[in-house]
Amino acid sequence: MKKGSKLLTLFLCLIMTFTTTGSTAAVSYGASAKPTSFQKRPLVTLTAGAERITVKWKQVKGAKGYQIYRATSKKGTYKRIKTIRKGSTLRYVNKKLKAGKKYYYKVRAYKKSGQKTKTGKFSSIKARKTLSKKEVAKKYVNKSTSALIAAIGKPKSSNYAQSCFGPGEDGIFYYKGFKVYTYRENGKEIVMSVE
Repeated sequence: MKKGSKLLTLFLCLIMTFTTTGSTAAVSYGASAKPTSFQKRPLVTLTAGAERITVKWKQVKGAKGYQIYRATSKKGTYKRIKTIRKGSTLRYVNKKLKAGKKYYYKVRAYKKSGQKTKTGKFSSIKARKTLSKKEVAKKYVNKSTSALIAAIGKPKSSNYAQSCFGPGEDGIFYYKGFKVYTYRENGKEIVMSVE
């Protein structure tokens, strides 16, 4: 046998996998294995809020938890900002961010194997720009003040006076850099305007 033929035969022997069922031998020639569910990239979505970004992702089968990374530019340095330690938790709110700034995120699943931690593939990079508290407050005109406070936090201070337009009270919520005008009557209070 020629030298070239010997090398070819040796190469084929190295990549062949033999599995025997009864007396029949099945041969596979180094076919690439399909990725397991755990190796798949999480599907991530972002929602912008008042100086915050909500990160959500689809559950990855077999995951023990998730690692969330953030950067301030797409090709910048990504820092792990949170480790989610439950595979069933699919949401994280990144708070105390700078208003009007764009942030970039990627997420990957992980699982434990003995004392070692195995990580899956990163999601595709997603980006969103945060909103200011005033921008968010404007979305709550004609809605309850309790919903407003849940979205942007409590005001620094507030005051009320008898309304000129009805039996209730006119109120003012004082936030840093803007005011929220409200109307309160019979235990219900709504946002009237934001200035």
